[in-house]
Amino acid sequence: MKHYQPGRMGMADGIGLTFVFTLSVVFLTLPSQELASSAGLAWLEVLIHSLTSLVMLFIVLYVCRHVPGDLYTVCKVLLGKWGARTVLAYFCGAFFGDCTLLLRQFAENTLLTALPYSEFAIVITAYAVIAGLLVYIGIEGISRASYLLLPFVVVSLILVLVFLSPFYNMNRLSPYAGMGFSQCITSGLMLAGVNFGILLLPLLASSFQTVPTMAAGGLFGVGLNTALHSVSVLVYTAVFGVQMGQESVLPFFAMARTIYLNRYLQHLEAFFIILWVIIGTLTIAIDLFCGLYCLTRLGNLPALRPLIPIVTIGLTQLAMVPPDIHTTIELFSSIVYYYNIGMYAVPLLLLAALLIRRKGKVKISCAAE
Repeated sequence: MKHYQPGRMGMADGIGLTFVFTLSVVFLTLPSQELASSAGLAWLEVLIHSLTSLVMLFIVLYVCRHVPGDLYTVCKVLLGKWGARTVLAYFCGAFFGDCTLLLRQFAENTLLTALPYSEFAIVITAYAVIAGLLVYIGIEGISRASYLLLPFVVVSLILVLVFLSPFYNMNRLSPYAGMGFSQCITSGLMLAGVNFGILLLPLLASSFQTVPTMAAGGLFGVGLNTALHSVSVLVYTAVFGVQMGQESVLPFFAMARTIYLNRYLQHLEAFFIILWVIIGTLTIAIDLFCGLYCLTRLGNLPALRPLIPIVTIGLTQLAMVPPDIHTTIELFSSIVYYYNIGMYAVPLLLLAALLIRRKGKVKISCAAE
């Protein structure tokens, strides 16, 4: 077994990886986009796209229970060698693309909120270097750091929602039916691709102990994030309203900045900036590791560490290509449709291939009898 497939990670590691990966978008522009598409039902849209992605994960894990191995091995058995290589090449592009766009967005947001006079190249390089070092440590180190950070993140998010209670205005949730339930369901299903990263569990199955371990990690990690994300969007709508809420580039930062306890205790958003910088760095590192893992498996290489410097430098340069943050946000919104391929097509294709294969075996055994 190659050293980047340790096979020792448990449920806590799965929870940490899936929770951090799916939570990072809460600190970006996604809540504003959800308000734009579903208005007062944005909180329901979050539930729809999160639960849909969880269903797709369990479909893949169901296939893995019947065909042992990681996602690449399963695809080779069910789809053939070139089908498996196509799927792995897709995920390689998806994780590297997500890494590039997150790298640019978190660097820009750091400049916007905390370091307005810093040089952009220095900030984005710092993100890339730290993420590269985390990848060099390994996926176990990233998962343990993510799990240890989880209680602080959960408590911090809950405190933000509690401290904003004086600003709640439930009339701002209207229209309570949003843009309509059909529009909400459609938008939720189309946005499921934003959580495509939870498929890293079957992708890295060789690094986990068992399939039930991965299932429990995905369930608790995504479930906890879904609850926090949905309630956060609900509170954000109640505080800012549908119209104003769509205009913010950083909804969570706007919520943290609105908190007012007294005149002696202010600017609490500074603490939360540190929090989402750590979350962003971990997510970028997870993206980078998974992309390198796919690239390593495609090339049948014994180790991925030699690839870390050149790939990190290349993705950092690519992240500097968009002219401004608005172009980056538009690219991120568009690439979600690309992520939907992995979220919907791959699990359903594997399930269909498994059912056809099992049906064929039944027919063959019946004929033999």
